[in-house]
Amino acid sequence: MPLWAGRALAASLLLGALAGLARAQSAPDCSDLVKRLDRIVAHYVDAGSRAIEKEDPGPALDRARKDALKGDAGATVAMIGIPLILRGRQDMFSVATIRQVCTFAERNGLLLHVAACAYFVALNPLGEKDEKRAMLEAMLARFASSRPDAPVGAPVSRAALQEEVEALRACLPRA
Repeated sequence: MPLWAGRALAASLLLGALAGLARAQSAPDCSDLVKRLDRIVAHYVDAGSRAIEKEDPGPALDRARKDALKGDAGATVAMIGIPLILRGRQDMFSVATIRQVCTFAERNGLLLHVAACAYFVALNPLGEKDEKRAMLEAMLARFASSRPDAPVGAPVSRAALQEEVEALRACLPRA
């Protein structure tokens, strides 16, 4: 093999290795999706905590419901957070909580609800794979197609939620 061909081969191997390393460094850590969901859920818990700091849990939940019925989509975050606090285990989600989050994602489109629902669907070990994939893709598309000024729903930035959603999208198998 001529010297120039050997150098070209070595250079192409080196470039390939560097490209693979760059992809590996920019890829999200797919082993931490549950931690990412926990960060999203923390916003619900924080909203619930703020609501019950002002009044007892029952009246705080009633107020959040009334505000939500009046059109305050952000009040739905506290509506979910208060029961999470009352149950005492924010890492265990009832079916009712998951349904409520996903229903709010469909109805009021708060980006926090959309991101949380996407994680609930993706991490659910039960259910038909194709149905779950379709639901998840719908949530991811809804997030991606939302207006730049779409309401977020908590003191979290759209950019932070975007990062969580992109990590979820990157970690999903394409099967």
